[in-house]
Amino acid sequence: MEARVLINGLILLVYGAIFSDCTRIPPPNRQTDDVPIVLVDIKDFGRAEIARVLDLVNQCSPSVIGVYLVFEESKTDEEDTILVSAIKNSEKVILLANIVDSNIVTSHSKFLKVSKDFGVPTYMADENYVVRAVVPISEYQGRSYGNFSFLLALNHSPEIMFEKSKTFALGSSRRVSFTKTYDDFIVLESQHINCELIKEKIVILGDLRERNDGPSQRAVLDGQSEAKTMVAPVIAANVVLDFLRNE
Repeated sequence: MEARVLINGLILLVYGAIFSDCTRIPPPNRQTDDVPIVLVDIKDFGRAEIARVLDLVNQCSPSVIGVYLVFEESKTDEEDTILVSAIKNSEKVILLANIVDSNIVTSHSKFLKVSKDFGVPTYMADENYVVRAVVPISEYQGRSYGNFSFLLALNHSPEIMFEKSKTFALGSSRRVSFTKTYDDFIVLESQHINCELIKEKIVILGDLRERNDGPSQRAVLDGQSEAKTMVAPVIAANVVLDFLRNE
Protein backbone atom coordinates (compact mmCIF):
# COMPACT_ATOMS: atom_id res chain seq x y z
CA MET A 1 0.00 0.00 0.00
CA GLU A 2 1.29 3.48 -0.88
CA ALA A 3 -0.17 5.38 2.05
CA ARG A 4 1.13 5.45 5.59
CA VAL A 5 0.04 6.86 8.91
CA LEU A 6 2.27 9.43 10.54
CA ILE A 7 1.89 11.55 13.63
CA ASN A 8 4.20 14.52 14.10
CA GLY A 9 3.18 16.54 17.14
CA LEU A 10 -0.23 17.95 16.38
CA ILE A 11 0.12 17.47 12.63
CA LEU A 12 -1.72 14.25 11.89
CA LEU A 13 -1.42 12.46 8.59
CA VAL A 14 -3.94 9.64 8.51
CA TYR A 15 -5.46 7.98 5.50
CA GLY A 16 -8.41 5.69 5.11
CA ALA A 17 -12.05 4.57 4.94
CA ILE A 18 -14.15 1.80 3.42
CA PHE A 19 -17.57 1.89 1.89
CA SER A 20 -19.81 0.14 -0.66
CA ASP A 21 -18.67 -1.29 -3.96
CA CYS A 22 -20.94 0.95 -6.03
CA THR A 23 -21.31 4.61 -6.77
CA ARG A 24 -22.86 6.37 -3.79
CA ILE A 25 -24.75 9.59 -4.35
CA PRO A 26 -26.35 11.43 -1.46
CA PRO A 27 -30.16 11.05 -1.34
CA PRO A 28 -32.30 13.75 -3.01
CA ASN A 29 -32.92 15.63 0.23
CA ARG A 30 -29.22 16.44 0.55
CA GLN A 31 -27.84 19.51 -1.23
CA THR A 32 -24.87 18.60 -3.41
CA ASP A 33 -24.91 21.51 -5.84
CA ASP A 34 -22.76 23.51 -3.43
CA VAL A 35 -20.24 20.67 -3.06
CA PRO A 36 -17.82 20.93 -6.00
CA ILE A 37 -15.96 17.81 -4.87
CA VAL A 38 -16.16 14.15 -5.85
CA LEU A 39 -14.32 11.40 -3.97
CA VAL A 40 -13.01 8.35 -5.84
CA ASP A 41 -12.11 5.22 -3.90
CA ILE A 42 -8.87 3.62 -5.10
CA LYS A 43 -8.50 1.29 -2.10
CA ASP A 44 -5.02 -0.29 -2.16
CA PHE A 45 -4.69 -0.29 -5.96
CA GLY A 46 -1.31 -0.71 -7.58
CA ARG A 47 0.18 2.06 -9.66
CA ALA A 48 -1.01 0.72 -13.00
CA GLU A 49 -4.60 0.59 -11.73
CA ILE A 50 -4.34 4.08 -10.24
CA ALA A 51 -3.10 5.28 -13.62
CA ARG A 52 -6.14 3.71 -15.28
CA VAL A 53 -8.46 5.54 -12.89
CA LEU A 54 -6.57 8.81 -13.47
CA ASP A 55 -7.04 8.43 -17.21
CA LEU A 56 -10.78 7.82 -16.80
CA VAL A 57 -11.22 10.78 -14.46
CA ASN A 58 -9.16 13.06 -16.67
CA GLN A 59 -11.42 12.31 -19.63
CA CYS A 60 -14.27 13.88 -17.65
CA SER A 61 -12.65 17.36 -17.54
CA PRO A 62 -12.38 17.92 -13.77
CA SER A 63 -10.99 21.26 -12.61
CA VAL A 64 -8.21 19.57 -10.64
CA ILE A 65 -7.33 16.08 -9.38
CA GLY A 66 -5.88 15.45 -5.94
CA VAL A 67 -4.19 12.11 -5.32
CA TYR A 68 -4.05 11.40 -1.58
CA LEU A 69 -1.03 9.11 -1.82
CA VAL A 70 2.74 9.35 -1.78
CA PHE A 71 4.62 7.34 -4.41
CA GLU A 72 7.91 7.56 -2.58
CA GLU A 73 9.91 4.74 -4.14
CA SER A 74 10.46 3.42 -7.61
CA LYS A 75 8.74 0.17 -8.51
CA THR A 76 8.75 -1.76 -11.77
CA ASP A 77 9.50 0.21 -14.92
CA GLU A 78 6.19 -0.84 -16.41
CA GLU A 79 4.09 0.33 -13.44
CA ASP A 80 5.94 3.60 -13.02
CA THR A 81 5.93 4.42 -16.72
CA ILE A 82 2.16 3.97 -16.90
CA LEU A 83 1.59 6.17 -13.84
CA VAL A 84 4.01 8.86 -15.02
CA SER A 85 2.17 8.97 -18.35
CA ALA A 86 -1.25 9.31 -16.67
CA ILE A 87 -0.07 12.14 -14.40
CA LYS A 88 1.67 13.93 -17.26
CA ASN A 89 -1.26 13.63 -19.65
CA SER A 90 -3.64 15.05 -17.06
CA GLU A 91 -1.70 18.25 -16.29
CA LYS A 92 -4.10 18.65 -13.34
CA VAL A 93 -2.70 16.32 -10.68
CA ILE A 94 -1.80 17.52 -7.18
CA LEU A 95 0.12 14.87 -5.24
CA LEU A 96 0.36 14.45 -1.48
CA ALA A 97 3.55 14.81 0.56
CA ASN A 98 4.21 13.56 4.10
CA ILE A 99 5.84 15.31 7.03
CA VAL A 100 8.33 13.11 8.88
CA ASP A 101 10.35 14.60 11.74
CA SER A 102 9.95 18.08 10.24
CA ASN A 103 11.12 16.83 6.85
CA ILE A 104 8.99 16.76 3.72
CA VAL A 105 8.72 13.32 2.12
CA THR A 106 7.45 13.59 -1.44
CA SER A 107 6.72 11.21 -4.24
CA HIS A 108 9.67 10.11 -6.35
CA SER A 109 11.03 12.83 -8.62
CA LYS A 110 9.79 10.99 -11.72
CA PHE A 111 6.22 11.64 -10.55
CA LEU A 112 6.79 15.09 -9.12
CA LYS A 113 8.22 16.55 -12.30
CA VAL A 114 5.11 15.63 -14.32
CA SER A 115 2.57 16.62 -11.64
CA LYS A 116 1.12 20.11 -11.36
CA ASP A 117 2.20 20.43 -7.71
CA PHE A 118 2.25 18.65 -4.38
CA GLY A 119 0.83 19.64 -1.02
CA VAL A 120 1.14 18.67 2.64
CA PRO A 121 -1.84 17.78 4.88
CA THR A 122 -0.99 20.26 7.63
CA TYR A 123 -4.07 19.89 9.77
CA MET A 124 -3.80 20.85 13.43
CA ALA A 125 -5.48 18.55 15.96
CA ASP A 126 -5.92 18.51 19.71
CA GLU A 127 -4.88 15.76 22.11
CA ASN A 128 -7.98 13.75 21.16
CA TYR A 129 -7.08 13.83 17.45
CA VAL A 130 -9.91 16.25 16.71
CA VAL A 131 -8.89 18.44 13.78
CA ARG A 132 -9.42 22.10 14.63
CA ALA A 133 -7.34 24.13 12.18
CA VAL A 134 -5.27 24.11 9.01
CA VAL A 135 -1.99 25.76 8.06
CA PRO A 136 -2.45 27.00 4.45
CA ILE A 137 1.24 27.70 3.83
CA SER A 138 3.99 26.11 5.92
CA GLU A 139 7.74 26.56 6.03
CA TYR A 140 10.20 23.70 6.46
CA GLN A 141 13.96 24.08 6.19
CA GLY A 142 13.67 27.47 4.55
CA ARG A 143 11.12 26.52 1.90
CA SER A 144 7.39 27.16 1.84
CA TYR A 145 4.84 24.45 1.10
CA GLY A 146 1.14 24.71 0.32
CA ASN A 147 -1.46 22.67 2.15
CA PHE A 148 -2.92 19.87 0.00
CA SER A 149 -6.48 21.20 0.31
CA PHE A 150 -5.37 24.79 -0.24
CA LEU A 151 -3.76 23.84 -3.55
CA LEU A 152 -6.91 22.03 -4.69
CA ALA A 153 -9.02 25.09 -3.87
CA LEU A 154 -6.49 27.37 -5.55
CA ASN A 155 -6.55 25.41 -8.79
CA HIS A 156 -10.33 25.13 -8.76
CA SER A 157 -11.02 28.82 -8.10
CA PRO A 158 -7.80 30.79 -8.64
CA GLU A 159 -9.48 34.21 -8.51
CA ILE A 160 -11.14 33.58 -5.15
CA MET A 161 -8.15 31.89 -3.60
CA PHE A 162 -5.62 34.41 -4.84
CA GLU A 163 -7.41 37.15 -2.94
CA LYS A 164 -7.82 35.01 0.16
CA SER A 165 -4.20 33.92 0.11
CA LYS A 166 -3.13 37.52 0.67
CA THR A 167 -4.40 37.15 4.23
CA PHE A 168 -2.48 33.93 4.94
CA ALA A 169 0.67 34.52 6.96
CA LEU A 170 3.44 31.96 6.46
CA GLY A 171 3.12 29.24 9.09
CA SER A 172 -0.06 30.62 10.66
CA SER A 173 -3.13 28.47 11.19
CA ARG A 174 -6.80 29.20 10.57
CA ARG A 175 -9.75 27.47 12.16
CA VAL A 176 -11.65 25.02 9.97
CA SER A 177 -15.42 24.83 9.77
CA PHE A 178 -16.57 21.26 9.11
CA THR A 179 -19.95 21.04 7.39
CA LYS A 180 -20.00 17.70 5.56
CA THR A 181 -19.72 14.03 6.45
CA TYR A 182 -18.86 11.20 4.09
CA ASP A 183 -22.56 10.77 3.37
CA ASP A 184 -22.77 14.34 2.05
CA PHE A 185 -20.26 13.75 -0.73
CA ILE A 186 -20.60 11.94 -4.02
CA VAL A 187 -18.33 8.89 -3.85
CA LEU A 188 -17.44 6.94 -6.98
CA GLU A 189 -15.91 3.50 -7.26
CA SER A 190 -13.24 3.11 -9.93
CA GLN A 191 -15.53 1.01 -12.11
CA HIS A 192 -18.29 3.61 -11.99
CA ILE A 193 -16.64 6.83 -13.15
CA ASN A 194 -19.41 9.22 -14.21
CA CYS A 195 -18.39 12.25 -16.25
CA GLU A 196 -21.63 14.10 -15.58
CA LEU A 197 -20.76 14.11 -11.89
CA ILE A 198 -17.08 14.96 -12.35
CA LYS A 199 -16.99 17.68 -15.02
CA GLU A 200 -15.43 20.92 -13.73
CA LYS A 201 -15.29 19.59 -10.17
CA ILE A 202 -12.47 18.85 -7.76
CA VAL A 203 -11.75 15.12 -7.68
CA ILE A 204 -9.90 13.51 -4.79
CA LEU A 205 -8.55 9.99 -5.29
CA GLY A 206 -7.73 8.10 -2.10
CA ASP A 207 -7.97 4.88 -0.15
CA LEU A 208 -11.38 5.17 1.49
CA ARG A 209 -11.16 2.10 3.69
CA GLU A 210 -11.30 2.30 7.47
CA ARG A 211 -7.95 1.77 9.15
CA ASN A 212 -7.23 0.13 12.47
CA ASP A 213 -3.47 0.61 12.61
CA GLY A 214 -3.38 4.00 14.30
CA PRO A 215 -5.41 6.86 15.79
CA SER A 216 -8.29 8.10 13.66
CA GLN A 217 -8.81 11.73 12.82
CA ARG A 218 -12.00 13.27 14.11
CA ALA A 219 -13.89 16.50 13.54
CA VAL A 220 -16.83 18.39 15.01
CA LEU A 221 -19.51 19.42 12.52
CA ASP A 222 -20.89 22.94 12.73
CA GLY A 223 -23.75 23.12 15.20
CA GLN A 224 -22.79 19.87 16.93
CA SER A 225 -20.73 19.15 20.03
CA GLU A 226 -19.64 15.56 19.59
CA ALA A 227 -16.62 14.77 17.42
CA LYS A 228 -17.10 12.23 14.64
CA THR A 229 -14.47 9.97 13.12
CA MET A 230 -13.70 11.29 9.66
CA VAL A 231 -11.37 9.68 7.13
CA ALA A 232 -8.54 11.72 5.70
CA PRO A 233 -9.97 12.39 2.20
CA VAL A 234 -13.16 13.69 3.84
CA ILE A 235 -11.09 15.87 6.17
CA ALA A 236 -9.27 17.21 3.10
CA ALA A 237 -12.55 17.78 1.24
CA ASN A 238 -14.02 19.75 4.16
CA VAL A 239 -10.93 21.93 4.31
CA VAL A 240 -11.26 22.63 0.57
CA LEU A 241 -14.86 23.71 1.12
CA ASP A 242 -13.80 25.90 4.02
CA PHE A 243 -11.23 27.66 1.82
CA LEU A 244 -13.80 28.21 -0.94
CA ARG A 245 -16.57 29.38 1.34
CA ASN A 246 -17.50 33.05 1.12
CA GLU A 247 -16.54 34.84 4.31
